[in-house]
Amino acid sequence: MSDISTNDFRHALNAVISNRFPDAALTDEELSQSLTSPSFQVKLQEPGYVQELGRRYLRTFPALVSYYDPAAGAGIDELYEMADELTNLLRLVLVKDRPVRGTAMRFNIVDGILLFQAEYKLHVWAARSSEPAMQALDTQEAIK
Repeated sequence: MSDISTNDFRHALNAVISNRFPDAALTDEELSQSLTSPSFQVKLQEPGYVQELGRRYLRTFPALVSYYDPAAGAGIDELYEMADELTNLLRLVLVKDRPVRGTAMRFNIVDGILLFQAEYKLHVWAARSSEPAMQALDTQEAIK
């Protein structure tokens, strides 16, 4: 297994959203209600990297996807439909040809902005050390 960096995951998540919604803006900045087109913001919230056993590590990527559409106005129906669509879309994200399953998906609507959360976990292996396990051993043998 190869190591997957935080940016590898972030770029894969952004690609999934921009491929499905090519007309929507995708930003790393805060969403504001002064926007004129549908917009997404993708943030990773406290990614983790925990050693499990030897060279094996568990990477976690809790993601927050915010969506705002000024054309929807006060229409909450469209936001709920978008939440359902994001649930299906982000169920599986392909990162460096490796599928990563989204879990613990949940959403909330605050002030006309959809806040969609999902968590992604994957195991990675650290590279083997190139140093030999033992340098050299000198032994002397003799018979009495």
